[in-house]
Amino acid sequence: MAAVPQQQHNHHQLALAAFGLSDSLFRREKRMASLPDRSTRARAALKPAAAVAELLSRLTSPPSSPNDSNRFGSLADTVAILDGEIVAQQTLKDVFRREGGFESIIALLSDIRIHDAVRASDEQTVAASLRLIQASFSLLSHVLQDHRGNPLYFATHVDGWSAIQRVLDRFALDVQSTVEPALRFQNTAALFDILFGLALQDTTFEHISQLHRSRARDQEPVVGSALQFDAVHSRVHSPHACQLAIQLALHSASTWPHSSPEHDDILLVATTAIDCVADLANHSIYNLAAVCHTDIQSVALRAALSHRNAKLRDASLRLVLALARAGLQRQDDVAYLFDQATASSRGSDLLLTLLQKSKQPAFFHFDMPFVDSPQSRPPACPKASRPQ
Repeated sequence: MAAVPQQQHNHHQLALAAFGLSDSLFRREKRMASLPDRSTRARAALKPAAAVAELLSRLTSPPSSPNDSNRFGSLADTVAILDGEIVAQQTLKDVFRREGGFESIIALLSDIRIHDAVRASDEQTVAASLRLIQASFSLLSHVLQDHRGNPLYFATHVDGWSAIQRVLDRFALDVQSTVEPALRFQNTAALFDILFGLALQDTTFEHISQLHRSRARDQEPVVGSALQFDAVHSRVHSPHACQLAIQLALHSASTWPHSSPEHDDILLVATTAIDCVADLANHSIYNLAAVCHTDIQSVALRAALSHRNAKLRDASLRLVLALARAGLQRQDDVAYLFDQATASSRGSDLLLTLLQKSKQPAFFHFDMPFVDSPQSRPPACPKASRPQ
């Protein structure tokens, strides 16, 4: 009886040999046969890609009403759905780029026109446009996050950050036409919150808007930490968004009519936005390095020494000193500082301070907590800690 199984095994081996297959290869072929074929898997992979393409086509469809709040709201819902698809499946970031997603978002933002709406006190349209901007920035932050090619493509191929700056400048000017002063202040603060939400990938960021809800008119300017701003544990994902916030702060405060009753409020929003960036750089070497890879230092240096408004000069000076640990990054900044040092006492004081800070010990920063794994840790380093 024992010879029967042995005989069956021998016949099995002979059959494998006749087809030139080993036993392990035979088992592998049998396992692969139970899986869906490649065409089936390819069709399954195409479904999310087709959904992304279809959602992008909705964004580029001709507008039925350029300033209709319903249109802005519908577009914001479509962008939010697209954002959810990309968050759920990271490989769709490449599909988004290949399908012209960056170009579609820039065109969508550039198409926002609210001048007539604010002149007519149509706050519903303004609120819908702000929601569309926030949804678009949330989508951009997720598409750019942890991807090697998308940030470079967005910055260079489509010049995305410059395009966003133009959109924000125009939007801020339109907001200034708002008849109701409280709404002007509220919408400007909300615009800064959206920018910091993009920079930090935090769609719940609303610390600038807290000024509108809680500030008494006789209060002094409040820095970010007083607004319960957690700069210690916040990571800058998109430093260019911080640069846009700085430029928008300087631009808004400069163009706002000085005779306007809420000029001091807008000035407070601008200085608080600048202080938020300074806090981020002060509390984290990672954030410091990220911010210094932009033009923030150059913009802040010139504002600290030559801006017409004293409060903005002081806020910009605090930002320059927060970035001083990394030194000046550009030769033209060094030349500008030396020129100003011979022209004003403020310039000479700043030069002396920066030279004193340059004598501090140098440091090396090994940033591992965001890619931490047992394979990446040295034997003597049981667990990487977040840089402070």
